[in-house]
Amino acid sequence: MRLLGTQSDEQLAVRFWNYLESQKISSRLDRDADGFHIWVISEDDVDRAKAAYTDYLVDPKNEKFNAADKLTAELKRIRSEAEKKAKKANSRQRTLPWQTRQQNDIPVTILLIVISVTVSLLTSFGQSDSRLSRSLHINDGMLYRVTYQGEEVIDRVPVHTLPDITEKGQVWRLISPIFLHLSPMHLVFNMIMTFQFGSLIERRKGSLFILLQVLFVGVLSNLLQFYFTDPGFGGMSGVLYGFFGYVWMKGIVSPEEGLGADRQTVFVLLVWFVICMLSVGVANYAHAAGLFLGMFLGAAPGVYRGRKRFAR
Repeated sequence: MRLLGTQSDEQLAVRFWNYLESQKISSRLDRDADGFHIWVISEDDVDRAKAAYTDYLVDPKNEKFNAADKLTAELKRIRSEAEKKAKKANSRQRTLPWQTRQQNDIPVTILLIVISVTVSLLTSFGQSDSRLSRSLHINDGMLYRVTYQGEEVIDRVPVHTLPDITEKGQVWRLISPIFLHLSPMHLVFNMIMTFQFGSLIERRKGSLFILLQVLFVGVLSNLLQFYFTDPGFGGMSGVLYGFFGYVWMKGIVSPEEGLGADRQTVFVLLVWFVICMLSVGVANYAHAAGLFLGMFLGAAPGVYRGRKRFAR
């Protein structure tokens, strides 16, 4: 590092230092009792810097030094904005999502969690036979077609109709079972997955999109589960498998959209899907419906765009 010169006037020193910066000459400006010292960092730049400094001492008001002031100010502004963006991005990567994002940018995800927790507590995790609990199932009880021989029942066949919806107009029952959870562990696991996938989708695709996705997947998975079983099911799992299927397919078909699931997540959720299929008392039809509907929603747009490009 070589001392180029010393100025007693701060404005003159800063102005020439700005000129060096605009010429991409690495330099430093120090201050002490004797004034402002201008240093050149690299020996390779010393000769150029000396020539410029000589011109500056002769005519410090030369137009080329004025232009340097404006250019350096603009470069500093651009650099400052870039540093702020980098710091913000690094901060988001180091901290948890709820520490960097406000709740108002994922209102649907937060609402799903709040309603699920509230309903599960008020219904004692499905153990309560209260009016509230009965009103949230897809139908209040199962209807059966009974065949008698005399006074003896010889056949009892479940009738998969929904009179509470079709006759009484209680249309909320089509979606409300997703908020019923039958144990604390069931609730905690589902809410963690709701936050993980829901916040990801909502931030990328918007609140209206995820709301429509919840309604579409939730209603169809509830209807399929009821058709093959009875009204006693509940939980967000069908919707969550819909989220998972959507994100999984987006990462494969349309990775440019910034959605995707890592291999470990895919492996764990598919293994869990199979384990549930081999178990009883699990809403497997809802799981299956949610998974395949989500995969369809995630893959179809990308496949369609790909076919159009191929056709051209």
